[in-house]
Amino acid sequence: MIYMPDSQSQEKIDLLRMLGADVRPVPAVPYEDARNYNHQARDYARALPGAVWTDQFDNTANTDVHYRTTGPEIWAQTSGVVDAFIAATGTGGTLAGVGRYLKEKSGGKSQVWLADPPGSVLHSYVTSGGKLKERTGSSITEGTVKRRPLFFSSLSSVSHPVGGVMLFVLYVVHRNRPGTHHG
Repeated sequence: MIYMPDSQSQEKIDLLRMLGADVRPVPAVPYEDARNYNHQARDYARALPGAVWTDQFDNTANTDVHYRTTGPEIWAQTSGVVDAFIAATGTGGTLAGVGRYLKEKSGGKSQVWLADPPGSVLHSYVTSGGKLKERTGSSITEGTVKRRPLFFSSLSSVSHPVGGVMLFVLYVVHRNRPGTHHG
C-alpha cells in the first residue's frame, strides 16, 4: 500500500501499479494537515493487524543503512578519493547517510551537495545553517523542522545546496575530469 500526494506524476503512479502496488493518491496538503499522505499511511497501518508503517521521513534507519552500506560502497569504488557527493533527495536518507560516511572517512575533505530547488524545505534548512526559513516553493508536503527533528538533524553533513542551472554547470565542469564518476 502506497499513499502519495496526488501531485505526483501519472507515470510514477502507473509504474508502481504495474509493479503490483496498491497506490492511493491523496490530496497534496501540508504535513500539519491530518489528510497529509504520511498521516493517512500511518493511520492505515495502525488500523490493519500486522501492518508496518515505514515512517520514511522520520525513521533514522533510512540514514543509518546508507551510512553502513552505500557510503562504504562509494568509498571503496573510488579508492577513497571523493571530492564531492551530490544527490537529489526524497526523504534525505541517502544524502545524509552517505554524506556523513564520506565526511568521516575523508577527515572532512569530501563535500556534500544537496540538489534541491530553492524554495524546498531542505534547501531552506541547509542555506540557513540548520534553521528553517520561510520557504517560497510549491512543495507543501515535506513538514517542518519543529515537528520532524530526526529527519532534519540527519542532514548535518550537507555542505552546500545547489539546484537547477548550478547543478548542470557543476556536472559540465566535472564530467570530463579524469577519475570522476557520474550516475
